[in-house]
Amino acid sequence: MAPADTQSSDLVDFYERRVLPNLFERLDQAFPEINWTRTQNGWLGEQLDERTNRGGTARRLVCNQPWGFTAQDGVSASWLTYANGGSNPTGEQLVRAVRKLADLAGVEDTIADQPLTRQQQHEAQRATRYGELLEAFSAYCNACLFGPKGKQSLDILREDYGIRPDEVATTPLGVYTSAQDVREYLLSVGFSNDEIEASYVTRDSRLSQRVTIPWRDAWGNLKTVVACDLTGRSGYRGSQLFLRGSTRPEFFGLDVALRQASGGRKDLLLVSNLVEVVVCHARGLRNVATCGNRTGTVSSRQWKSVIALCRASNTCAARST
Repeated sequence: MAPADTQSSDLVDFYERRVLPNLFERLDQAFPEINWTRTQNGWLGEQLDERTNRGGTARRLVCNQPWGFTAQDGVSASWLTYANGGSNPTGEQLVRAVRKLADLAGVEDTIADQPLTRQQQHEAQRATRYGELLEAFSAYCNACLFGPKGKQSLDILREDYGIRPDEVATTPLGVYTSAQDVREYLLSVGFSNDEIEASYVTRDSRLSQRVTIPWRDAWGNLKTVVACDLTGRSGYRGSQLFLRGSTRPEFFGLDVALRQASGGRKDLLLVSNLVEVVVCHARGLRNVATCGNRTGTVSSRQWKSVIALCRASNTCAARST
């Protein structure tokens, strides 16, 4: 895959690192029509669905990450799609949608005002579209965890990790059922065969029946999905697979730990693995993250990296356990 154009990358970085985090902090002001209210994990909203509403019933929306929201039927939508009237923005529509969301987020910058060529628009669209596909994929796996095919994984999480079903419901954990299931779902929500093939989410037979864990960067953008073998069928209990072609951030859990109300800005706790972070977050310990390797050790370079991120979030110090 050819490297993205610098100007289109600047637009995507501006959207992911400045617009979305600020938008997430003020959803109730940006989208009053959805009636957002704060929750421990993010936001809960209600909106009348004009297509199906006949008796004044509102559909329930959940936004626990900056990228967009998920409806009670499991269908997800990005803020770019919402800002574009419900359809995936292409070309100049993408630039206009970013501009609109930046205004709603209270972010002023000249990047979104700079003209992009068609090729640059295409590069930006491809990057944001890939992120949306990962979000849809992760949401689907999460829904499957509570279906008939997720029972074994739920039992292991309960017996081996002590996670109650009601706690799992507040986590982003999921289960990968089969490549055919994933493909059919992604096609049903509007992604093309080419987009699905390019994402690699259906091209590794080892993913089947693994527990999935979405891995986000410090700004909440989904960069890869970890598929963890909790059964030991692969020969190594706890072995992890990462989506081919994806980017793995240095730390896992900072998207939650560095939020204003989480406490990680002043007192960041590092634990040994990804599942521990998910469990801690589910139990209300939000200031927890990990470096994501098997040993749990943090290199001096990684310490410098996380300290820089903490300082960028007005953090005074970080400590490890």
